[in-house]
Amino acid sequence: MFFDYYKGEPSTYLIGYKAGKMQNYGPGRSLWYTPYNTTLATVPILSQVAPFIFKEATANFQEVSIQGLVTFRLADPVKAAEFLDFTINRKGNYKSKDLDKLIQRIVNTVQAYIRSGVNTLDLEEALGKVRDLSGDVLTKVRQENDLAALGVLIENLHITAVNATPEMRKALEADYRESLQKRADQAIYDRRFA
Repeated sequence: MFFDYYKGEPSTYLIGYKAGKMQNYGPGRSLWYTPYNTTLATVPILSQVAPFIFKEATANFQEVSIQGLVTFRLADPVKAAEFLDFTINRKGNYKSKDLDKLIQRIVNTVQAYIRSGVNTLDLEEALGKVRDLSGDVLTKVRQENDLAALGVLIENLHITAVNATPEMRKALEADYRESLQKRADQAIYDRRFA
């Protein structure tokens, strides 16, 4: 008989399938197997970071770009392997792109909740308050049944930047400079005539 050896890593949860049933499974497992009748799946169990950047419209129809990252892990690897394809070939590479699709699904969920928050704010509020939305969005994403059904645990969410378009940023800066100049002029006037 022809046997092959798989050496497991502590960062992966190995699942060996033989005749459609789980035979060997666990984190960091290594095993001898027969490739002609055994399928191996390796589910990453370490925390992973999914960066995102997208554009959304505020309540007053101004565009803002929102950049950040969401940290997640597959807390239930057996459940994840039931719904997603984590099988590997003999070289240890994934046969499908299901992990990439899962990451995109998580980012899309985050975007949907951020969009619903940003759409209620005008531009000035959005630039100052979107980071405050991250806690609310994190709570909602953690409660998302679709992700929980896949064994996904959302650990954290950070919004690192919120920016208006370059033209709008220049307009806001000019507005701010003018208000500073007006206050400076008022202070000078008050000192002279006090």
